Amino acid sequence: MSIRIFIALVGVGAMSLSGCSLPQGAARSSQVLSGAATTPEEARELGIAVVQVSRNNVTPINKWASSDPDELRRPWPGSVGSAGAITLAPGDQLGIRVWDNDPNALMNGANQRSTELNGLKVAADGSVTLPYAGKVRISGMSTDAALDRIREEIRKSQPTAEVQLAAQPGRMNSVSAVSGLLNPGSYPLPEGGLPILSMIALAGGIQPSLQNPVVRLMRGGTIYEARATDLLQGRSPDVMLRGGDRIAVVEDQRRFTILGATGSEQLMAFDRDRITALQALAKSGGLASNRADLKGVLVLRDYAPDHVQSGGPAAPSVIYALDLTTADGLFAARNFDIHPGDTILATESPVVSARTVLGLIGSTFGVSNQLQ
Repeated sequence: MSIRIFIALVGVGAMSLSGCSLPQGAARSSQVLSGAATTPEEARELGIAVVQVSRNNVTPINKWASSDPDELRRPWPGSVGSAGAITLAPGDQLGIRVWDNDPNALMNGANQRSTELNGLKVAADGSVTLPYAGKVRISGMSTDAALDRIREEIRKSQPTAEVQLAAQPGRMNSVSAVSGLLNPGSYPLPEGGLPILSMIALAGGIQPSLQNPVVRLMRGGTIYEARATDLLQGRSPDVMLRGGDRIAVVEDQRRFTILGATGSEQLMAFDRDRITALQALAKSGGLASNRADLKGVLVLRDYAPDHVQSGGPAAPSVIYALDLTTADGLFAARNFDIHPGDTILATESPVVSARTVLGLIGSTFGVSNQLQ
């Protein structure tokens, strides 16, 4: 068959198929954008705007308010703070040994020169009860100050007594590793205090299965959050822990969706703090070389109504269009931030439909792919 006849057949076939819907693996850019606004007025009316991303506008776009429902909204303590001395608190357990050479000492048994009082718990009122001394209030004191206070009270009945004191921190002087660490549990605070990174190390470190982990510090009625990478790199202060603090490490819950003519279609996790459009495409296996429209990579994003304003998105729903066939478009895509909740759609090239037409005509008329 001559080329001229074949071209004529292609024309006839294309016209006959023009009213038909050819099978597609993904939407074409023209199909998606056909219902979108082309002017600011239409954007406000339809609620959908289209923005062509370039190097000139990618920086202001990245500064527009995030649509992220899982953005870290809880601040991290702004300063490291001082360690300070650990003070006794209700729940701490004491071990007291009383030495006295006086054979008539009240606390000594027969032929004993010392008496051990173990398992004494600091009561809720901050006191500890001692034989012959009654209640001695020591809550809020350092161990040295508590020792002086206890010795003073014991010497009222045993003037020559010497006293030793050991303290085992209770809940109020301990820190709890709740989850996300290899060795969860309760850890007593040392006398010199404990920064949070040292605490994480004591608890065996962060579970390696967690992607882009977030460290959550629960203190009193307040929850603070920081990304683990920020702590490790010094962008968030290595705060000193306090008695009763609880630490949980959780996985970053942010996700985005990638669809269309890519290596894979899936819901993808943020494995780092910031992911750009090019990085997201690479994570999905890249664009399908025989199907994707390099001029039609679209990012669909929703904004809260109060984010729609002058100098920001023109509508609550925005389609960002990326052209990967130009240097400007490639550099823009390399710097365009993907937001949690975004949908990245790699549209299908119109050439795919043309190939489909040629394939149908070729199979119908027995035309070889190699034209003579």
